[in-house]
Amino acid sequence: MMQRVSSADGVTPFGKPSPILQRDPGIDGPLVEAPSIIKIGTGDSALYMLFYSSHCRTQPEHDVRYATAKHVLGPYTRQSQLLGQTVAVGATSQHLEGRRPCWTALERWCSRQNCSVGQCMHQTDFAIDGNRVRLQLPS
Repeated sequence: MMQRVSSADGVTPFGKPSPILQRDPGIDGPLVEAPSIIKIGTGDSALYMLFYSSHCRTQPEHDVRYATAKHVLGPYTRQSQLLGQTVAVGATSQHLEGRRPCWTALERWCSRQNCSVGQCMHQTDFAIDGNRVRLQLPS
């Protein structure tokens, strides 16, 4: 759901909430959470990308997916997994760093060799090809 809020204080609800993506139990499991929307482009060529986590973070199926729309209020069309379940991402954030799209993820489980506390924050660039997202992972 997306809820408009008052421009006076940024928190008071204005109007009715709008559904933007319906959870599909067969794809998403019992939960869709941590939504993040970015806008790519301008005018008629603008594309809104909704990133979200599906399944519970305690489930091995926990992943990050995304959907696209021509308008911020949707309708959004599911695309694919951004990262597979083997990464077990816990939270994501997308932003434009200068003109370069950047993606940040908090992994639930990291190798103890790489991260002594068990959770690590990673950041990488991503490319947008039409309505597809491609992470540019370091080699």
